[in-house]
Amino acid sequence: MSILPRGSSGAAAYQAAVSVVLPGGTIREAVDAFVCAAEALGIERPSEAELFDFCRQVADFTATLFPGEIAVAIKNDPEASDDLYFVFRVAVNGNLDDLMARSREWHLATRETARRWSDLFCLSFDVR
Repeated sequence: MSILPRGSSGAAAYQAAVSVVLPGGTIREAVDAFVCAAEALGIERPSEAELFDFCRQVADFTATLFPGEIAVAIKNDPEASDDLYFVFRVAVNGNLDDLMARSREWHLATRETARRWSDLFCLSFDVR
């Protein structure tokens, strides 16, 4: 796991990618890494407390909708350096209709939870 120290260069922050397996108290580590990278890149974000609360809630309903292995990563778009977000990667199996229904529910819950900041969260399937 890589957590950028405060004061890291923008180039280092741009390369930030943190993989943390949930659960186990690692939401705090992911939020700390996100805050550090966002500060280095000058990206607008919610307060650290709000961000932590959003992540905790997203992790909770992600675990409910997609029981099993979940990982969270901090990613950014290589073509848009100010696009930093959390990726919740879930191990899934089953039929496509069921997965799409749960994905839709996840996105609706994310929008309701994080409202203005819902674009900070992304869902990724690890199909098994």
